[in-house]
Amino acid sequence: MFDRKPVVVKPWRPEIKLNKEVIEKVPIWIRLVGLDIKYWRENTLTKIAGLVGNPLKADTTTTNKVRLTYAKVLMEMPLNKEYPTGEMFENEVGKIVEQKVERKWKPVWCTKCKNYGHELKECRRQQREVVAVNKRDDGQERGMQVQEEAQVDKIENGHGREVPFQRVKSLEFTKEEVKQALWAIDGNKSPGPDGYGSKFFKDCWGTVEEDITKGILEYFQNGEMLRGVNDTVITLIQKWRHVENVTDYK
Repeated sequence: MFDRKPVVVKPWRPEIKLNKEVIEKVPIWIRLVGLDIKYWRENTLTKIAGLVGNPLKADTTTTNKVRLTYAKVLMEMPLNKEYPTGEMFENEVGKIVEQKVERKWKPVWCTKCKNYGHELKECRRQQREVVAVNKRDDGQERGMQVQEEAQVDKIENGHGREVPFQRVKSLEFTKEEVKQALWAIDGNKSPGPDGYGSKFFKDCWGTVEEDITKGILEYFQNGEMLRGVNDTVITLIQKWRHVENVTDYK
């Protein structure tokens, strides 16, 4: 994991393609707390851990019996599965043993976009989607497109307040609005062609405030934008050494 995002590491091959990979299973270390040491043999431990998921290997402290409070096993676990806190197995004399299972880390899985690294409440698709809108005639429409239609219906049927366009056009922008707009830009956004991002201007606001504010307000007064301000830089990075098509770049 890096910055709450999954990082897939695998050996390089000449034919490898750097495409986004759909992650369905992840390796997770589990602890079989209090498991009797007589069950720590590889074949027995594999059977017991196999009740939880697909066992990959045991930790060296377990195989060498260095730490005896729990057995530690690396498991391959599906993302869309509930992770049990315990399991039961039948021992050699036919007695049912309840075994406690612990894990220090649990993968975060989004049930909306089926991606790994964030929860449903943080999903951008969930935030953009409008599930349903109730209409005035007691009907209901579903889907993402209804948001715009509902807003138009609200204005056309007198729920909004009509404001003359000339009045809106004559309103002046203020320095405070310029600052609010700048502060609304995430500091992690890519910098512009000059190499400076929004975080730089925020940190140096006491120095650059007058120049930045003056330049932005001047645009709203005369409608002219400095040529350098409107530049866009597009960087193409090769996905592999020998490229032939546009799709070979990212």
